Amino acid sequence: MMRPISIFSLLTLAAWPLTGQTLKPVVTEEPSDISVVAGASDTVLDLTRYFELDGVTGTIVRFDTVVGQMNVELFDVATPITVTNFLGYVSQASYDGSIIHRVETDFVIQGGGFKLPVPATNLPPQIPTGNPIVNEGGIANARGTIAMARTAELNSATSQWYFNLKDNTTLDNPSSPYAVFGRVIGSSLLIVDAIGDIQPYDRGFEPFRAFPLINPGTTLEESNFVLVRSVKRIPLHPTDGLPLSALTFTAVSNDPSLVTATVTKSSLLLEFDETRTGEATVTLEGIDGDGNRATTSFLVTVRSAAPGIVGQPLGRAVGIGETVTLEVVAESETPITYQWRRNGQNVSGATARTLTLSGVQPAAAGVYDVNVSNDLATITSRQAFLTVTSEFGHLTNLSTRSVTSVEPPFARTTPGFVTRGAGSIQVLARAVGPGLEDFAVENFLLDPEMRLTPLADRLDILAANDDWELSSNLAELNAATGQTGAFILEAGSKDAAVLTSIASGAYTATILSVDASVGVVLGEVYAVGDPVPGGSALVNLSNRGQVGAGAEVMIGGFAVAGSGPVNLLIRGIGPTLAGFGVIGVVEDPVLTIRDASNQVIGSNDDWESDGLGLALAAMSEPVGAFALEGGSTDAAVLLVLDPGSYTVVLSGKSGGTGTGLIEIYLVP
Repeated sequence: MMRPISIFSLLTLAAWPLTGQTLKPVVTEEPSDISVVAGASDTVLDLTRYFELDGVTGTIVRFDTVVGQMNVELFDVATPITVTNFLGYVSQASYDGSIIHRVETDFVIQGGGFKLPVPATNLPPQIPTGNPIVNEGGIANARGTIAMARTAELNSATSQWYFNLKDNTTLDNPSSPYAVFGRVIGSSLLIVDAIGDIQPYDRGFEPFRAFPLINPGTTLEESNFVLVRSVKRIPLHPTDGLPLSALTFTAVSNDPSLVTATVTKSSLLLEFDETRTGEATVTLEGIDGDGNRATTSFLVTVRSAAPGIVGQPLGRAVGIGETVTLEVVAESETPITYQWRRNGQNVSGATARTLTLSGVQPAAAGVYDVNVSNDLATITSRQAFLTVTSEFGHLTNLSTRSVTSVEPPFARTTPGFVTRGAGSIQVLARAVGPGLEDFAVENFLLDPEMRLTPLADRLDILAANDDWELSSNLAELNAATGQTGAFILEAGSKDAAVLTSIASGAYTATILSVDASVGVVLGEVYAVGDPVPGGSALVNLSNRGQVGAGAEVMIGGFAVAGSGPVNLLIRGIGPTLAGFGVIGVVEDPVLTIRDASNQVIGSNDDWESDGLGLALAAMSEPVGAFALEGGSTDAAVLLVLDPGSYTVVLSGKSGGTGTGLIEIYLVP
């Protein structure tokens, strides 16, 4: 007897889809844009809010067959008894390893009754069944729907089911309808049709008068059967503990270094960089088992919580009565205020980005910094040391130890220097190889040669020497050695040295290997005598050579003389040299400066780090230094140094090697 149907059920059935449909993922809600501060805690979004399968509201099961997979939506509300009965068999894995035992062309495909193995002359094992259920007929047996198979008895359905290959109106007899309880979704109808196209085989007895064989005309072998590997309940969205779902999700950030997007099941994890600000677009996709996609996106803005200092103030040594300007560069999404301090105390009226001190006197010397504030926070800049002096020191020499040879991979060792001022200056330039043996240096260059040329014309040799004792002005050279404090070269050695007077300009002291051997060499440039006011003096010292690993890093020694401090810009160049045609440069140079007591007084890895890049870039042009490439890993520091001896070491990060350049500039 047919179960009575309520008015609610009649309305539900009338609105129910009458066929299996290609239902694609859709966006149900557009995600909102997100704004966070840099370094904010991770954000987790529930992706189930944003995607559904269009029109799907019931339980979903997946039939995994040898022909393909079929997703089926069950009509939980309209046919609760039938769905509960079917899901009971699913939960007990009753349909796993079963077979499609009936294909009626252009009518139905039927399964849910039998399992392997299939004997040749009798019935295969039947799926154990429970009690028959009340018939819930009333939904049309439309193409692509699934219904319960039964006998002529109205309420006799147990485990067997069938899919309609067409609109089977004959099965909708109001007095004896067959109970439809679901429909295929997505592209599953293609699999239903593919099974329906398999030619049936008449085994000569019921219920196998239309038994499908994948390869018709062949024997009854398992490989020919339409096997249902499994029927499993799957969630619409990915769920913990369940390996399958009707939809899956992806998320991609167009700037993963700013915002990282990671999908786990139905959760999206957003992680934000601690130091960077900016915008990133995160694109979301909901994908069904057939590869159909629904796409949406949202914008993530990462803003700074506190103002960020991108240009730190730099300390200086200035003369009495001069004008000096300290500067800070800061960024913020909200208005910024400034307060400069000296020795920890606010400087009255110093509330601008720059602090200009005119006609400075010794009392203005001290430690300066600046508080930078917005409506969220206050940060303090690095300290800048201001020295006020009546006298300044001067550069006197550079001595650099590196490896040299004729050809790459080892670069020639090439000291360079610049003089500026009226008149001329006497310069002592030396290339020491054998003389290093007394200092326990192994693998020294056996026979170095020194050539002094203008930087602009390497063919214009101003002075050259192979063996120092063959110098035409040997007596003057020996005197200059003692005057500058250079160590005495051993008699008979093949070290090289030149002594000459030069006008203001830029010069190169190239060191060559006479016998084409490879070895460690010490290149030295000395200014002979103290400069006179306004006279020519050293303003830049440099050395280009090979930066090795371990004991073969490039080591330079330089000296500051006089009665006062100097401002020095010291750089260690690698990557930017490639722009000048230099091959095999050291990729990530590291610069370290030590004083005479071997204490580190300055170091740098990447020149734009620590917020000093803008100030160092602004300092380069006035002293005649070439610009460093933005984002390069070259190194640079600005130091105020008192008279004394100092060491600068240029090494490659993580043991890197290659051609490098040490530069020391006197900053006015």
